[in-house]
Amino acid sequence: MRERSGRSSVEQAAHPRGLNRETALLVGALCMIVGFIGGVVFQAYRSGSVGEQSPAHRPAAVDPVERNRSETAADVEAFEAMVSAQPESAEAWMHLGNACFDAGRHEDAIRAYQRSLKIDPSDANVWTDLGVMYRRAGRPREAVEAFDRAIAADPAHEASRFNKGIVLLHDLEDPSGAVAAWKGLLRINPAATTANGRPVSDIVNTVKGP
Repeated sequence: MRERSGRSSVEQAAHPRGLNRETALLVGALCMIVGFIGGVVFQAYRSGSVGEQSPAHRPAAVDPVERNRSETAADVEAFEAMVSAQPESAEAWMHLGNACFDAGRHEDAIRAYQRSLKIDPSDANVWTDLGVMYRRAGRPREAVEAFDRAIAADPAHEASRFNKGIVLLHDLEDPSGAVAAWKGLLRINPAATTANGRPVSDIVNTVKGP
């Protein structure tokens, strides 16, 4: 499973400062800028961490896909028990949100992240994860609002600015808004790159056109 506050979703590659502690993929894996040169990539970063079962504890002849399904289901159950025992713990709700994120349970993840943020509204990573889930649930305007809340909580938060640009460009058809979001990222980190090493400045120039 992925790492979270420790999760680094666009993660682990030459990326902008501060992204190595956030994780997730909005659209799948490393993206490529869609619609222009084969497409824009959307890497959503999430934060937080969910435990992974040690290989020694896994049955030997289990199909990897089925094994992962059973593990994510077990994670969800474990964190549901945790929030029942600690309903005022923002971290417990965040972990439940991460488990639901990994299980593809978008609406459940949204509810868990909302509960976490109600307790601690200052966590930019959780706001970013919530934005990712809103986008996956087909709610792009709410995704942008969540990314804006992440930026308000931490103006130097790079993942939220990058993801905001992706949603504005691809879901809301607002290229000028996307460019503005990415320029804000470049003011923080002029050398920002995507996980596959593409400079964000190149993306800005591509979207802007000649």
